[in-house]
Formats: sequence, C-alpha cells, structure tokens
Amino acid sequence: MSSRYYFCTDVSSEFCVIRRLILLAHPTSTKIREVSTLTAVPSLPTFTDIRSKMSDFCHVIIFAHGWIGSSHDLEELSGSLYKHSEQVSKEGDVHVYVTTVNHDQTTLGIDKGGKNLANEILELFKGYNGCRISFIGHSMGGLFARFAIGELEKVDFFSKVKPINYVCIATPHSGVGAIGWNIYENHLKSTFTGYAMDKSGRQLNLTDKDGHIPLLLEMSNTGSCYYQGLERFSRRLLLANTTNDLAVHYESASLFLIGDSEGDLIYGDDSIVMRKKFLSANDKSTIGDSTTDPVAIRQNLRTLDWTLVSITVPGMFANAHNDIVVRRKTPHSVGYKVFQQLN
Repeated sequence: MSSRYYFCTDVSSEFCVIRRLILLAHPTSTKIREVSTLTAVPSLPTFTDIRSKMSDFCHVIIFAHGWIGSSHDLEELSGSLYKHSEQVSKEGDVHVYVTTVNHDQTTLGIDKGGKNLANEILELFKGYNGCRISFIGHSMGGLFARFAIGELEKVDFFSKVKPINYVCIATPHSGVGAIGWNIYENHLKSTFTGYAMDKSGRQLNLTDKDGHIPLLLEMSNTGSCYYQGLERFSRRLLLANTTNDLAVHYESASLFLIGDSEGDLIYGDDSIVMRKKFLSANDKSTIGDSTTDPVAIRQNLRTLDWTLVSITVPGMFANAHNDIVVRRKTPHSVGYKVFQQLN
C-alpha cells in the first residue's frame, strides 16, 4: 500500500463530525455517551418540528444526502447527534434537520438541488435572528450544500445567521475523474455518470460547459458567491476515503494536490486507519497542473483553510462510501468503532 493511500477513512470522519459539532456547541463537554447507547435512533424531526422548536440564537445543523439518496441514508449519523443534543444546550438549543427537499431530484443538477436547499433554509429561518447554522453533506449532498451557501450569500443571509461548520463526507468537489485511474476506468465511470445521472452527471464530469465554464469550476472561483459564502464558515472539514470508495475518488474528496503529505495517525487497526491533518491556505508546497479543470478546482478551494480526515477501510468487500455514514447498521458498522475511539 502506497503512503498516499494509508490515510484515514470517511467512516471515522462521520463520527469526527459529531464529536466536533458537539464540542463546538458545548466546549465543556469532553465525553459523549458510549457507542452502545447509539443503537436506538429516534424519529428525526420534520421541518414543522424544527420550526416549532427554534428560537433566536439556536444552532441548526443541516444534513444533505447525495445522489438517489434520502434522509434515511443519514439516520444513524444525524440520529446520533440528535439524541445527544440535550448535552449541548448551554449555548442555546441545538436542532438537527435532515433535509428532504431533494428526494427524487438528485439527477436534475447540482444547481437545482442547491437552490431547493437554499429556499428551504430561507423558509426555515424566516423570522429568526442571531441563529447559527452548520452543514453536513454526504457525497453530492456536500455540493448541494456548497451551492446553497452561495445562494444564501447572494441574499445576505449570513448577516443574520452565523455560519459555523461546513462538513463534507466523501464529496466529489472536483468531479468524478481522478488521478491515476486508467483511461478505460475513467471512460466507464464518465459514461455511467453522464447517462444515469443526467444533468448532475454532466456537471460531475465537468462536461456541462454550454459555452461557459463547468459549474464545479465556477463554484470554486475565489470571486464567486459560492466561494465567498464558504469562506465565512468558522470551520471546514473534509472526510475522504482513501480506498474502497467506488463512487468518489480520494483526490476529489480530499482536495488532493501533489506534494500533500500524510496526516497524523489518530487510530489504526486491522479494520480501519485514520489520519488527520490541517490544510493551510498558506501552504505553498503543493503543486498541480492548473490547466486541467479538476486540479484548478482543488487549487482554488485550497486557498481556504480545511481540516482533513483521511480514512482507510481495507477489505475486498468494503463499501467505504456508505460505511462512512453507517448508511445501514449492518454491514456498515465500522463507523461506530471510529466514534468510540474519538470519545
């Protein structure tokens, strides 16, 4: 195994997210309940539920699912955080909302999904001031969130609502192409995404130029509302699978550039390895061919500070893309082990 692929996995990242968000909202909380208490996930609150419980100065954490996904994909992750929200109430109420606005619409475009999400958020926060907001997006849900952030930036939303965390889990920031994939693998993947994923697939393939630049490149430009809105967040966290993620390659999810080094080992055994590092906007040691759109996207986004957790889940039958969010309790349970190590 090359050093580049001996990184951390998305699976642990999901639980890294929970712990970080809880500690952010409640700095005095140093321990979360044992993993055994996470097995029973409560019914997640609806839009109406959240609206009825919100108040000024509350913190709302928005979860966004990915392609052909649903709120059920994030039940374990969001439910675990929701179940422990009473522990973080000293700085105001914390509410967890898994958006459903893009059910059955994920092939219609990242822009369409992002606008749907932005409109729902505007309606959710209508009439409230001083609140805080965080985003956790899985796979393409991380792109929906970034587009929504840009739309919210356009209407000066963040002057009334404070942005806290932007967390993306196995998100294809620079599309579905990857360094090191052979031409046949790239062709097969681009053909599938281009046809099966319709407009969203063309955007992920960076073939949606239509006389302009690809949407993902536009969203990364430092002068765009999407970049400027993202820049406002106090923390930006990347969770990327180094192996066994057939949907999103590591380079795209981790904003990888040549010259990147491994992070610090935070946990490792036969079933999972996790490494963490800080990606500084001032790091000049990384290089890339910015004449290619995927690398240009990553270089643009790397002008912001990020924290990266790289996760390696070995095994012939591992499905890291879903493992990272414990999409189903069985067999995707390795994430619980990560959560336990972070307590």
